[in-house]
Amino acid sequence: MEIMSVQTKSYKRGTAKYMQVRDAIYRQIMEGKYQAGSTIHSEPELVNIFGVSKMTIRQALTELENEGLLYRKQGVGTFVNDLSTAGVSRITVILPGVAQVAKQGTMFKIIHGVLEEAYSCGIALSIYAAEQYDPWKIPQHSGGVIFPTPNAELMTEAEEMARGGYRVVVINREMDCPELSFFTTDHRRSAEIGTEFLIGRGRRRIASVGVMEQRHQLARLAGWRETLKRHGLEGGEVEMEPLETFVDEKQAIETLSGADAVLVTEGRLLPLTVKTLVKLGRKIPEDVEIVTFNRIEKDIPFAGFIHELVEPLEEYGRLAVRQFIEGGGHQVGRRFEAVLNIKQPPLA
Repeated sequence: MEIMSVQTKSYKRGTAKYMQVRDAIYRQIMEGKYQAGSTIHSEPELVNIFGVSKMTIRQALTELENEGLLYRKQGVGTFVNDLSTAGVSRITVILPGVAQVAKQGTMFKIIHGVLEEAYSCGIALSIYAAEQYDPWKIPQHSGGVIFPTPNAELMTEAEEMARGGYRVVVINREMDCPELSFFTTDHRRSAEIGTEFLIGRGRRRIASVGVMEQRHQLARLAGWRETLKRHGLEGGEVEMEPLETFVDEKQAIETLSGADAVLVTEGRLLPLTVKTLVKLGRKIPEDVEIVTFNRIEKDIPFAGFIHELVEPLEEYGRLAVRQFIEGGGHQVGRRFEAVLNIKQPPLA
């Protein structure tokens, strides 16, 4: 076995020695100086090569083992994994930002599914907010990267990483990139289900409330429009800003004043919608019935009377983890219908 040539690399002050050793061995593996299936130097040899303690060497090897690059055989040695067939040892989850996560009840359901499945499969998880971590620092062969409900910028990043060789799964966004997998709600069809339900309840002036610049909400609005068109009905559209204020307050008040039902395309838009209806003196559900996507908060007035289109978000999280384990390199794109949770008996 050749003696490892250690290349120097400048590190920020305070960088742990074991990470410097880890990086040096990682480069040797990526450059092919350690071949798949071969043993690396023994711990005593690595101590001499790097001039560090045995504990530092063990920490570095453990880090590489956790990343799936190495595996150990008791009493035999430490070997290099075949990266083309190596299993998943760690999954990294990139959240769309601390501020957004704090507002998204949907996110907690997705993460719960990811955590539950990863724990049952013995897979380590790293979870970061996008503004606090560069996903390109993730070792390419350590496992996979999950992007739950990414914004437009992170959707682009997910596509770039997948094309760059990373294993990527996107949750609750439909993607056009064949190099990655996605699990999402069929937003258009789910909105059709909610709108058909309201029509079946005798409602004929069905308004919508949505944020027009978000792709999944545009799909929901398209489903709402198409359903009304099939029934020869019309409904006013109320547009909100991403910060949950009306784009045109006067138009919003006029539309909600005349509506006998409202489809709210996202749960976070519900508080202002309900507040406005109450100010207008509209009774819920007698005067106006509401169907919303996800996350009815308990402190919203009339929460017990608002119907909810529930997306199987925890299942998306579980499916994302299983895709890395069972996918075998084959990418999938699956769409699911939301389930309508009716919150009160039919009106007389």
